[in-house]
Amino acid sequence: MLPVLLLVSVTGKAESTPDGSLTITANTPVALISPRPANRKFIQLPSLEYAFEIRVGCLKNRKPTSLLLSVADTRKFLDAEDVSSGPSVEVTLRIPAAQIGPIAVEDFCHVADENVAGNNSVTEEITISAALSAHASLRCESESDQNVIYVSQALDVNLICERPDQQQGKELLVDLD
Repeated sequence: MLPVLLLVSVTGKAESTPDGSLTITANTPVALISPRPANRKFIQLPSLEYAFEIRVGCLKNRKPTSLLLSVADTRKFLDAEDVSSGPSVEVTLRIPAAQIGPIAVEDFCHVADENVAGNNSVTEEITISAALSAHASLRCESESDQNVIYVSQALDVNLICERPDQQQGKELLVDLD
């Protein structure tokens, strides 16, 4: 069974203010993980979708001319029209699973096996801090000069262990409605 992705709106921020400001707020996606053998410590995450709210501000008579947002090898370029459309810009990036390295996690979401000594894995939900990083750059220009503001933001992911018995219970609830 492949992991499934859900979204929850939990936020993180990053700021920089040398000649303006660039603030990133991102949700924390939820990935449903299938139980794995007790000897496996690494989890390969599914594709993750992050929704960003980006606030930009240029100083000294400069105007925003472009914004670049990247996570892993996924990038989004916004031109002056997109960046200047309001006080904030909303951007969604879907990061393919192939761009996300395996995450080492101990004592989480193992297949129940009474024959394995010490197999008492009861952790059903965890947050992996800084699973990925978002990087943004804002270019501000005036008639006489320009500057670039850089900012990075750690991105978290919530993992939920989806056991087969839990999934059957959910299907029963759906069938009753």
